[in-house]
Amino acid sequence: MEKETSSILCSKNDEEIREVASLTKIMTCLVTILLLKKLKMDSDKTYLNVSKTAASMVGTSASLKQGDIISITDLLYGLMLPSGNDAAYCLAERFGHYLYFESEEFKLRCDRAPENLKSKIEIKNPVRYFLREMNRTAKELGMTNTHFANPHGLINKYNRSTARDMGILTCEAMNNDFFRKIVKTKIYSGDVIENV
Repeated sequence: MEKETSSILCSKNDEEIREVASLTKIMTCLVTILLLKKLKMDSDKTYLNVSKTAASMVGTSASLKQGDIISITDLLYGLMLPSGNDAAYCLAERFGHYLYFESEEFKLRCDRAPENLKSKIEIKNPVRYFLREMNRTAKELGMTNTHFANPHGLINKYNRSTARDMGILTCEAMNNDFFRKIVKTKIYSGDVIENV
């Protein structure tokens, strides 16, 4: 696939639907970068707290621990370089919170909640809002045979795509300066600010 136009140069079984494993992280990274821009967040100066769930992700890891406080930049490198399932989940979980607070569901809950309880409205599964954004972005890019069921690519028969769709995604991601900077990096060392 040609990067600038996403034109297919050569293909074989490019429409075969299969689980995409850690290629999922390309979309997790791209969506995070797009949300950073939309929310006008500085990834170097914005820190996230690693949850117990994120720290307990199996498989490849950025070696995050529960309570670590780490910049979004460091999480993005931890996502893409060691293929960190923990970093993927942390980003999805935390950005899922932002997306929830912008959602119609949240607005509806606020409208229905008594005034004294509005500040106590919680979210049980923020990752689903991040997944919704991943799937919305896939649709927007024309990835017609893609569905993301998790942010890291661990085995899930509903986390699927095609080579063609992954090519479209990769071309889009490689057109982003920040994404390119991350994936061309050979060695990176992040800083954990605090472990609470």
